[in-house]
Formats: sequence, structure tokens, C-alpha cells
Amino acid sequence: RRAPCPAGRCRQGRIRAYAQARAELAKHDWKVDYIAIRHSAALRIPHPEGYDHPNLLIVLGAASIGTTRLIDNVDVGTRAAED
Repeated sequence: RRAPCPAGRCRQGRIRAYAQARAELAKHDWKVDYIAIRHSAALRIPHPEGYDHPNLLIVLGAASIGTTRLIDNVDVGTRAAED
């Protein structure tokens, strides 16, 4: 049996990250339209075995609270790798 992979690095990690993000936002009355982890250069789904370089991943999301809708994206690369 494989050890759990970090969020976003494999399919199971992405599914876990999506569920955690949705749950956290719901606790604060946000209605999530979508959350996605993608390869930032091509916006494709990351490789299922986690072979993508972690500095090339981006989180995309949209959520509403009341009548306000927020659409955002966040690079999730590690600081150490920027050197």
C-alpha cells in the first residue's frame, strides 16, 4: 500500500485537498463553484502519479458569499525551489 501523497501531487491528494477546501469554505458560509489544481503552464490536470514539478502547480477557484462571487488563482510552488 502506498503512503498518502501531498495535496495536489497525485489524484488522491488532489481529491483530499478539494474536499478540505470545500469544507473549510462551507464552515464560513461560502458556496463553492469550483476548486481545481492544474499545471500552470498549460492548465492541464497534473500527472496522476505526481510527476509534475511542484513549482508549476496552480490552484483555481470560485466561490460566493451572499451576492459576492470571488474568482482567484494561487501559485502553490515552494519557496525553496525559487532559488
